[in-house]
Amino acid sequence: MNTAEISYDWQLQLKHDVFGCPVADEYGATEVGVIGYSSPCGEIHLMDDFIITEIIKSHPDNEFGEVVITQLENWGSPLVRYNLQDLAIPLEDTNPCPLGLGLSRIKSVLGRQHDLIRLSNGLIVHGQFFSVLMVQTPSVRLFQVIQKEPDFFEILVVTDGDEFPTNEEDFLKAKIHKYVGDVEIIITRVPDIPRETSGKFRFVRSEVN
Repeated sequence: MNTAEISYDWQLQLKHDVFGCPVADEYGATEVGVIGYSSPCGEIHLMDDFIITEIIKSHPDNEFGEVVITQLENWGSPLVRYNLQDLAIPLEDTNPCPLGLGLSRIKSVLGRQHDLIRLSNGLIVHGQFFSVLMVQTPSVRLFQVIQKEPDFFEILVVTDGDEFPTNEEDFLKAKIHKYVGDVEIIITRVPDIPRETSGKFRFVRSEVN
């Protein structure tokens, strides 16, 4: 069972391979406790008996929205339509879950609002784009993408060897340029990348206000 951080697909697969068992994600928040659990059906089943979970889109064309919750069993100081500042993708499919659990479902949780990268041309890129991309660079053991300016990125990489192969650097830059357009990219090899004071690790960090 994973908790506290969003698990990317490559992380789930690695844990499955290492431990030889199914791996599930617990989605929750300090303020409200457990909100939902990932399921073998590929979606997140919500704890309807305890919490009402809404996903509020800022624009109807957006794929994702903000997670807003209302507590049902906190009689002392209930939170009503409380915005967690998490981002999630709602489930458009209204058919019952094949597992027969009868709970509400969402498609996936993307993470915090600050995991989004906003470019000067208005394009919004989620951190998962970079995670999926980095899996395709075999020498990278750890990475962090830092948005220094709207169209300027520094990518810190920790590699298995003493160098970051030129072909992998060229591959990353080409893929990023193809997806986000004409941005400046610097790739810096470092011995380690520190975690946040909370103990969590941020794969994507924006310094743009």
